[in-house]
Amino acid sequence: MGILQLINYSSPIVILIYLTKVLSTENYGFIALSISITQYSVVLMDYGFGIYATKLVSMYFRDKNKINEILGSVLIIKFIIFLLISLVLSMILLCFESKINSYIFFLSLIPIFFQGLNVEWFFLGIEKMKVITINVLIGRLLIVFLTLLLIKKNNQYIFFPLITGFGQLIIFSMYIIQIYKNGYWLKFPSKYIFNDLLKNSFTFFLSRLSVITYTNGGTIFLGYFGNTYQVGIFSISEQIYKAIQTIITPISQALYPFLVKEKKIRIWLKLVAVSLFFSSLLCILLFIFFPLIFRIFFEPKYLKSIELLNIFLIAIPLHILNVLMGYPLSAIYGKESSTNKTVFFGVFIFLLSIFSLVISKNISTINLAIISVIVEFSVLGLRIVQFFNFKRKNL
Repeated sequence: MGILQLINYSSPIVILIYLTKVLSTENYGFIALSISITQYSVVLMDYGFGIYATKLVSMYFRDKNKINEILGSVLIIKFIIFLLISLVLSMILLCFESKINSYIFFLSLIPIFFQGLNVEWFFLGIEKMKVITINVLIGRLLIVFLTLLLIKKNNQYIFFPLITGFGQLIIFSMYIIQIYKNGYWLKFPSKYIFNDLLKNSFTFFLSRLSVITYTNGGTIFLGYFGNTYQVGIFSISEQIYKAIQTIITPISQALYPFLVKEKKIRIWLKLVAVSLFFSSLLCILLFIFFPLIFRIFFEPKYLKSIELLNIFLIAIPLHILNVLMGYPLSAIYGKESSTNKTVFFGVFIFLLSIFSLVISKNISTINLAIISVIVEFSVLGLRIVQFFNFKRKNL
């Protein structure tokens, strides 16, 4: 399983290194912007189901009929949201002067659709992490293989959204097969289940939307106010930063449904201590050795990314603490809405900082990286205050 996870985490970095060598800074910048738009759209389609639907599946573990209705409801709502995203994105892209550059964003609707229909939350709810790991592993290996096979020249960057879309189609298909193998199926939902998911997932949706705004907003912001070179160098450091972040993601995802049922604070505290120690150690090692590693794998034209990554490294321990002090902690105390409030605060700080950069005309990749640290620190501070309030009220 460790080898599977290693490939899972390293595949985006392999693609990143390869594309920066094959493509010009401009075309890599287009791909980076396309990826950010895809990630943002996928969060819109998720609509908070990754949290609320996971919780429902975990709660109604033995009621297959209800779980089947939840599956049907989620996929119907996601499909409706995709239609709205397609309409809005198409209207925006039709306003672009260069039709050639807008093609890649139109093609991004393919990975948006299949990744957005993701039913990973279902397997989290029934606590079958192995299914998720294997499916995502196969999909990512396929994406890496096809990227290395099909993108050989600078003008072939347009193939990337097609490749990722095909990989996400394979992952989605395997999930559907596994659903049926586990004795579940898609059922047209009752009005009660449909409305319950639509209503109670909304606060989680706003929370996820807030998080993706201050974690992905920098690339999209640069795409509008800057140029594709800035997008490219910022994206390299940001993608490495996000790859490191993904180490904590499966732990947090598996911990949430467990803590919903067990409410064991000691397990959570031990995990926080271990995660903080190893993440801090990793950041120190990367700060020392990454400049050498970067010069081996990346082209000299992207050297400015080293400076940006050093700033992002400060945010890694903060982010990991934020994840563990988010939904896993709130599950113990039944205070999920409190987690949502902290990310609303985070997006407020992010938008306020962005506004100040625009007004002062200090838009730069370094300032955007610094904003990421400020936002993570602000959210963490508020969550620490909440933690002590939870403890005091439960004494």
